[in-house]
Amino acid sequence: MSSVFWGIGADMIFAALAGFGFAYGAKPPVPALILAALIAAFGHAFRFTLLNFLGFEMIVVATFLASFLVGLLGLMVAKFYKTPLEVITFPALLPMIPGFYAYKSILLLFEFLNTSDEMAKTIALSNFFYQLFITIGVTFALAAGVSTMILVFAKKSFSITRYSNIFKKKSIIAKKISREENMMPDWDEKYCIGSAVIDDEHKRLFELAKKAYIYASKNVSKEQMKEIVTEFFNYMKEHFAHEEEYMKSIGYPALPAHVKIHKEIIHSMSDLITKIKNVNEMKENLVTIAKSWLLEHIIQQDMKIEEWHRKNKDVNVVEYDYVCGCPGRVHKISHAIHLKIVDEGKNFKCTACDQVIKQK
Repeated sequence: MSSVFWGIGADMIFAALAGFGFAYGAKPPVPALILAALIAAFGHAFRFTLLNFLGFEMIVVATFLASFLVGLLGLMVAKFYKTPLEVITFPALLPMIPGFYAYKSILLLFEFLNTSDEMAKTIALSNFFYQLFITIGVTFALAAGVSTMILVFAKKSFSITRYSNIFKKKSIIAKKISREENMMPDWDEKYCIGSAVIDDEHKRLFELAKKAYIYASKNVSKEQMKEIVTEFFNYMKEHFAHEEEYMKSIGYPALPAHVKIHKEIIHSMSDLITKIKNVNEMKENLVTIAKSWLLEHIIQQDMKIEEWHRKNKDVNVVEYDYVCGCPGRVHKISHAIHLKIVDEGKNFKCTACDQVIKQK
């Protein structure tokens, strides 16, 4: 009796070492290493017991049952330790790979090729196919056993593999975006820089940023995200062009540096639209650009324009009065913007009433 336990124990130890080694190659967390080693030990010992002590003569069937057991054990511990199923089960199955039979088939093939005796060639060829079929059968049984387990327990299997990680990641992203949405500043008159058109556009950009944040916190498709990003991007480019014309019209000395910042933001938004394939990555990057780049740019950099203009305002700078659909409202338009309207036929709308502004 002791020899039985000794044989099973030794088989478990060697299988555990092999399972640990195979798992280590993927560099998983330490708990996954230990679990892979233990399950490899139980799976291999189960097959060993079937073949050597319970009268099983078909190694393929024994391998199928052992593979099913490995998958089942992996399912239970993976759920408990929140570890992907494949990280534990695949290394645990590898010690049962029929390397010995594959090696013997190669030796028999060489024996068949190198002997001249017809009887010996016949025996070698017959044994070669026998060993080859066992190799193929055991390999297939390994895959079939664990696959059968996954099909039988399909819902539980997939709920603890990569899909659970995706749902968890989505939840983390949504919570992060929701927290940052509450921290996002709202438009305030203190952010005005002295140009009615630019200030109205800034207000609209704050609204679009808020809209982008709300979209990013919801379960939306990649196409929906691209739609809001594109709307944001197009309005932002149009605004930057107007803002640069305004800075030219007042002789703002930091115009080159400011234009460079505009180009960096446009480049980042362009990459967001064209290069990022994953919708979650798009959401995270949109949040960063909208808050860290655009809104902070308006609050910090654009306020410097107002500060400089207030200190260096030239009485000869021409402004034109424009009106919209808002009762009693007058828009002070710079000479550069006025020329765009008169000479180029450009139209600018009031963000409050959405009417095209006209010279008073």
